[in-house]
Formats: sequence, structure tokens, C-alpha cells
Amino acid sequence: MVNDCIHIVNFVKAQTLNFTNIFIAIRRMGSEHLSLLLHMFVRWFSLGKVLARLFELRHEINQFILSQNNHHLYKHLEDDRRIAKLDYMTDIFEHLNELNIKTQGKNENILTCSYKQKVLNRK
Repeated sequence: MVNDCIHIVNFVKAQTLNFTNIFIAIRRMGSEHLSLLLHMFVRWFSLGKVLARLFELRHEINQFILSQNNHHLYKHLEDDRRIAKLDYMTDIFEHLNELNIKTQGKNENILTCSYKQKVLNRK
């Protein structure tokens, strides 16, 4: 599922023409976000942000993919089960990103980090 999401994002961002067309369409639809984040398999931290943005822009991206006659990618954002999985993964990565940010700083040590991880596991 994650690979499908990354493939969709990279398809949209890979070609300048595609990138321009989708954001013209997004502006017409009145979307809150005007950009899509590119994921390059570098850090899992950025994956959470990519999934969140993909989930928020799924309708606009799906219309763009359909206009490009890419039915293989279209089915990934049209299926309700896959959308539910995408939403679930987005939430999981959001919590992991929060934990990552909370465990950084001057006053953090192994005990405070361990406690924060246990709290997340209980959730």
C-alpha cells in the first residue's frame, strides 16, 4: 500500500506537465493545499507527511490521474478499502512523527523517551 502511494505521488511530480496540470485543477477545486510532497525513499519521517497530503488531496489527484488515462493508479484512490488503509496509515505515521519530535531536545534521556514510547504503545 505504501509503495502504491509513493508511486502515485512520484507519477504526479515526475513530469513537469503533470505537476502543472494537477495544481491548476486543484486551484479550480478550491483545495486547501496547493502542493504535493515528493517522497524519495529517504526518510520514514517524511513519509507520514506525504501520506497525509495524499489523503487530503485524494479526490483531486484521482481526477487528474483519470484525466491522464492511468487506470492502474486510479483504482488505488477509488477503492474504499484502500482509502481506509491510507487513512489508517496516515494516523499511524502522524503518531510516530509526534513521538519522534517529542523525544528530541536537551531535557530528553532514555527514561523519558522510553516512557513516551510506552504511552504511544498503549494508545
